[in-house]
Amino acid sequence: MAHILRKSNFQKTYHYLKRNGLKNAYYAVLERVKSSKGSDYHYEEAEEEVLAKQKQEAVSSPYRFSILVPAYETKEEYLREMIESVLGQSYGKFELIIADASQSDAVQKTVNGYLGLEENKGISENTNAALAVAKGEYIGLLDHDDVLTPDALYEMSKAIRESVQRGKTAWLLYSDEDKGNGDMTEFYEPHRKHGLNMDLLFSNNYICHFLVMRRELMRSLRFRPDYDGAQDYDLILRAIGRLIYEEERGRDSVIHIPKVLYHWRCHAESTAENPKSKQYAYEAGRRALEDFMAARGWR
Repeated sequence: MAHILRKSNFQKTYHYLKRNGLKNAYYAVLERVKSSKGSDYHYEEAEEEVLAKQKQEAVSSPYRFSILVPAYETKEEYLREMIESVLGQSYGKFELIIADASQSDAVQKTVNGYLGLEENKGISENTNAALAVAKGEYIGLLDHDDVLTPDALYEMSKAIRESVQRGKTAWLLYSDEDKGNGDMTEFYEPHRKHGLNMDLLFSNNYICHFLVMRRELMRSLRFRPDYDGAQDYDLILRAIGRLIYEEERGRDSVIHIPKVLYHWRCHAESTAENPKSKQYAYEAGRRALEDFMAARGWR
């Protein structure tokens, strides 16, 4: 239960109390404590033998991934860890596209051969710039200060292949995730997610990381700058809206991989550590949800 006493959890409780009142905050804390009892979490990376086997298996897989990373004044140590987590994938068919909108040369000094942007147009347009040059059949989204587990792309490719074997097409995939401290030496608060659950999605973006989507779907939707701060939530809502409500491709077009494949770094400036650092994200998320409802004539 050590992680329950983290400073960030007190901050989150305080902000939740301000937004939702004492009664709701009390039950939220009670639920969190109950769910944490007896659930000591320890992330274990896949063994080298397993990763080696995955590398051999990946040779015959036809799918290529494009990993999009919008970067802005990223700390060198964070950037290097992110890049190394992608280069260290057991599944080798990928491209890493870093869209750098930094005003300084902080990212340029660390990375050679990146996509440099002439100006910073915000996270949505910066990601759209990376999306425009992506060549992979599937697009994965990665924050500039987070890291993937070594088997992340392998598990995604495996789920895609299994879907094809069932005669289906995987359009949107997502995995479980956890949080890591600033230097990624401690992992905690695993987010064990549900399969597609629309009521839950209408409450919050439980899908979050690690998110992978077919390139043609993401390109047709694109990121909308008016929803910066909740741009991923807006994208997911519109993607599922199209797949489930418009094109009726079925719930099996959205695949949940029940395995932690993404480490979300917590530091003073991150949303994970301090939600108030991006308070505007709450407002953007509300507008994204209202837009989804309005498009279907729902009150």
